[in-house]
Amino acid sequence: MEKANGPEDGAGNSASSRAASEYITILEKNAGKEEADKKIVQKVEEFHGMLTQEAAAKLIASELGLVKESLVSAAELKEGMVSVNFEGEIAGIGKKREFPSGAVLRTVILKDESGEAGLNFWGEDAKKSAGLHIGDRIEVKNAYLKMGKLNLGYRGTSKIKERAEAVPLPELEVKRGKVMVMGKIGKIEGDKGGEFLFSISGGGKTIDVSLRNSPGKGKHLQEGDSILLEGAEFKDGKLVVDGRARMLLKKNRDNIVRGELQGIEIDGETAILKVDGKNFVCGRNQLIKFLNMKDIKKDIDLHTVLKMRLPEIMGRNALVFFSRDGGRKKIEHAELR
Repeated sequence: MEKANGPEDGAGNSASSRAASEYITILEKNAGKEEADKKIVQKVEEFHGMLTQEAAAKLIASELGLVKESLVSAAELKEGMVSVNFEGEIAGIGKKREFPSGAVLRTVILKDESGEAGLNFWGEDAKKSAGLHIGDRIEVKNAYLKMGKLNLGYRGTSKIKERAEAVPLPELEVKRGKVMVMGKIGKIEGDKGGEFLFSISGGGKTIDVSLRNSPGKGKHLQEGDSILLEGAEFKDGKLVVDGRARMLLKKNRDNIVRGELQGIEIDGETAILKVDGKNFVCGRNQLIKFLNMKDIKKDIDLHTVLKMRLPEIMGRNALVFFSRDGGRKKIEHAELR
């Protein structure tokens, strides 16, 4: 998410985004062109040629503390502050609100070690924020504080620094606290006095779920539908959806598949992804995007790319939108969850 369309924050902010090529200039000013070039070459070699020069320069500059920006903690936030840099994990996501004026707003709650802070997304950013999940880590730059909440204004930016990962159901026994999980709805017991009970399954495991913060939504559940639970608490062998936790129902559609990533094969410049027992094909660019490796050089062989990344992502949940091309399922969009 880039610049918001909310209220302006005045002249106190300064643009914080920096083009990747500027990191090379920063290194050259700090160490001289010859030394900067040497460091960049060494860093590229360190990553076996997988980094562009710009990406290597950015990494070196960060390691040397040349572009380090101070962060404000939630406890330090005060009304009227501008040029605020903040980083936190999403603890709650509010509903999108539309005003008679046409303005659109969604507020998310971010938390760090010192406390919590609200962040307002206005306009187009409010719509884009629908893709956020509880547990995602957000980086905010050049925000301002008004009426107790952070706002981006015209110069502020936000980006997802780290995506929350869904925990496979079989691993819940060793995972405690708030979790994100995906599964298919199984047995539905219904309303049991203030809570709606049902079960979800995945990876050969079935877990009971207690929906407490909005039991009325249980009437929309159907066996076989896919479901995503965010911020649910796993305790006593059961998932509890309460407080700020969310339940996102994914009605089954013919062109969407959600399930475990079971493998990726390379055939020339084509990749074959196996998700939930089904094969999907995509080109190089889509695979690079799926693997979140956009900084690699264009001439790097796909087998090399896959060798580096696949062990980290095997078994994770994936979401695939596809179209049919003859007898093949062609990926239109795919992402890890």
